Amino acid sequence: MRPAKFILSFLLFLPALPAWAEPGSTSLEFLRIGQGARAVAMGGAYTAVVDDATSMYWNPAGLGRVRTAQVTFQNNQYIADIDQNYLALAFPTPYGNWGISANVMTIEDIERTTLTSGQAGQVLGFFGARDMAFDIGYGREITNGVSVGALGRFISSRIYEHGGTAVTGDFGIQVRPMDFWTIGASVKNYGSGIKYLTVEEPLPRSFRVGTALKFLPERNVVLSLDLNKVRYDDLFINFGAEYTLLRHFSLRLGYTLENKDADDGLTAGVGVRFKMVDVDYAFVPLGVFGDTHRFSLTIRFGDIP
Repeated sequence: MRPAKFILSFLLFLPALPAWAEPGSTSLEFLRIGQGARAVAMGGAYTAVVDDATSMYWNPAGLGRVRTAQVTFQNNQYIADIDQNYLALAFPTPYGNWGISANVMTIEDIERTTLTSGQAGQVLGFFGARDMAFDIGYGREITNGVSVGALGRFISSRIYEHGGTAVTGDFGIQVRPMDFWTIGASVKNYGSGIKYLTVEEPLPRSFRVGTALKFLPERNVVLSLDLNKVRYDDLFINFGAEYTLLRHFSLRLGYTLENKDADDGLTAGVGVRFKMVDVDYAFVPLGVFGDTHRFSLTIRFGDIP
């Protein structure tokens, strides 16, 4: 019963968090863009699945399940020529597992135009924008089958000559009641808003809860489901599936209702695992905004005593 008590305690903590049902919108939407091509190809249904360096994005409790030091890099070819890069490092120690990550999104060559009557739209030059988030996290398996984790995040945003900063945190838990079944939950971006000049904008605080099942003798079929509630948005569902052939080649499909107004929610991808390296790709169509492609590379360095 102990694993059930841990997950129940986490869920009971939620009413103490500020309500999400207020009207409005949030800033720094780059914090909502999924990291790691494997997770993205599975529709973002990864809260209970994650056990690698991308735990820094999906659920810091996944750090407690990391068994080897590893580094993950992802490049995201996003819409409107937006460039996003993500780097995460996780390393086990005898006293728990640590992780650090950096998430950087840049936009170049944005036109600066006039608003003067009669001359509106006149191009005066160009400027850029950059959003960055830096994380440091810790996760640990506190009992057999129960992992918890937390991280601190420093955020910096700058557009043209103005910018702001914010500090937030993520908290998570994963419970494995059975060898083939995992439950996970996380709270993301819990903390202050970000202030531009005199206006403070809220961040996309969210709560995720998910479950994952592994099938067949070698556990090479994974089915996952997440429920996701982002501040001011409706609750939405993510589904994911993965089939791994001969332990080296994976096929993935996913479905998400997060962007239901822009696309049909389908995602897909493939992955190849070598002895020390994973190469993953995800395809995410965004309807009228075009198709996006994620490529990620993970390198494992072996066990740390």
